[in-house]
Amino acid sequence: MPTYLDSIARKYNSESNHAFVLYGATRDLQLGQNGSLLIEQHLMQTQAEARIVVTFCVGAGWKFAGDAERATFKQITGIDQASGDFAGLTSNSDSDDLPIDVPSAIGLIDTAMRQSEKKVMLVLDRAELIAPAQSYDRMAPSDKAVLALLGKLAVDRAVESTGNMIIMITDNLIDLHESLRLASSRYFAIEITPPSAEERLSIAQSVFPQLEDRGVVLELSPEAFASATSMLTRYGLMDIVLDAQAQLRLSKDQVKAVKAQVLSQEYGDVLEPLEPLPTGFDAIAGLEPLKELFDEIVTNMIGGDLGDVPTGILFAGAAGLGKSYFMRGVAGACGLPVINFNVGRLLGSFVGQSERNLERALTAIRSAAPCIVVIDEIETTFPDRANAAPSGDSGVSSRILKRMLEELSDPSNRGKILWVGITNFPNKLDAALSRAGRFDLTVAMLPPTERERLALLMLYAKKYAVNLPYNDQILESTAKLLVGYTNAEIENVVRKVRALFKTYGTDQAWQEAPKRVRANTRDVQLMTNLALSAVNDSDMLPVEYIDQWRKITNQAPEATGTGTQERKRVF
Repeated sequence: MPTYLDSIARKYNSESNHAFVLYGATRDLQLGQNGSLLIEQHLMQTQAEARIVVTFCVGAGWKFAGDAERATFKQITGIDQASGDFAGLTSNSDSDDLPIDVPSAIGLIDTAMRQSEKKVMLVLDRAELIAPAQSYDRMAPSDKAVLALLGKLAVDRAVESTGNMIIMITDNLIDLHESLRLASSRYFAIEITPPSAEERLSIAQSVFPQLEDRGVVLELSPEAFASATSMLTRYGLMDIVLDAQAQLRLSKDQVKAVKAQVLSQEYGDVLEPLEPLPTGFDAIAGLEPLKELFDEIVTNMIGGDLGDVPTGILFAGAAGLGKSYFMRGVAGACGLPVINFNVGRLLGSFVGQSERNLERALTAIRSAAPCIVVIDEIETTFPDRANAAPSGDSGVSSRILKRMLEELSDPSNRGKILWVGITNFPNKLDAALSRAGRFDLTVAMLPPTERERLALLMLYAKKYAVNLPYNDQILESTAKLLVGYTNAEIENVVRKVRALFKTYGTDQAWQEAPKRVRANTRDVQLMTNLALSAVNDSDMLPVEYIDQWRKITNQAPEATGTGTQERKRVF
């Protein structure tokens, strides 16, 4: 039984609710007895034996499972005797003599819900067109009457006693009138999400044998397929299967290409899979404690030890220190979906569009769980409200921040979604984001230590096929000269070595390059101090920075740890 149907059954059978709102990925397919169906079709197929299922949609009119159900509905609503009353208001749907104007249609639904002769399930598709989110003072009297009637159907004990049920379907819950979204309305809201990792695995295990029978070469295991297809709807999964059948091959690159196209159409560039480094952490020099931390977190997320996983981690530090690059290493090493969330691109030009975009994005993220979500330059998206200039966007930015704070604080997401914020200026970030239960841990990404600079020089030398000096002392002395250089600036030094090689030869090129590539030490030092001031756990600091952190934060030596050389379990 699909999750949404199970939720309806539990609430209905416990007599808690008889009125429901389905929202989210409501246009996706549901698995039925005879293949995949849309939700309203799925309800008709699965509920037909127990009750009459009637669907009404503005513009499309009425739909029934068959002629018998249509006749019964007309009988219990008295439409047989009053069909002439709706002349000129009927549709070309399954019943030509049923009204299609909303007030008349809702009037019939009210009649059907109050009778007890036959059990009825009334499904209102595109419910946002029937009861749209708008202020009362802008509503026509007929719209107010419709809203009042829908509200009464959910709380009226006389309706509840009949055993009938009403279900509204909308893509975005915020598009429905606020009075029907409140818990006091007695409409129980159920989110329809894209397939979870378990569902995607089940689909792969079912479909792969069929593909093999058709001669399709499978280069992915069902588990790898389930991981690679996060955030996709069943329609998206079907596109991948059809592409595999056409090419007689199913590869990781195919899945990646189809997924990129589907996500681009569905979410624009708001949600993008982060490009993983093929060799994972091997492509990153140094940062061993941070690698260890993420290995531990991912192991707990996969193993279900949810209490040992932070809600969020904030990376703070100067530009060029590899914060985003490190997360690409995580994407290549951890085996979980790592998603780049461009929150700033949610903003739309129409009223409510930004909020709708956010809800759709959050629905997709939840369906990808367990996953890691990266928000780069988070301080530009969520600036400190105490010091920020007026946004001039009619409160949209504030509403998006409020909704994100709610999502970050949701305890049901802990261990399923790890949020990673990246910032150069943690002092400009809204303070509410750094509270416990949101971004629990702030990690300073700092200019590399001498040991890390040496490792970076060797890593970039391999990347650019630069000859290493014959004398190890030259490389070590080069590392000593690069104090305060960022990873990107050290990479520039190695590229300079390559440029100087033909003129000077290997050893002298390594000696000359640091003299010619200047580091932007002033900005780096400023941002390093800001990052250190934001750190809330000294166990994640390199020992070389402990004294500087103590000085900046006024911490007494006996009150702090000794840095990452003796790092213990953080969570």
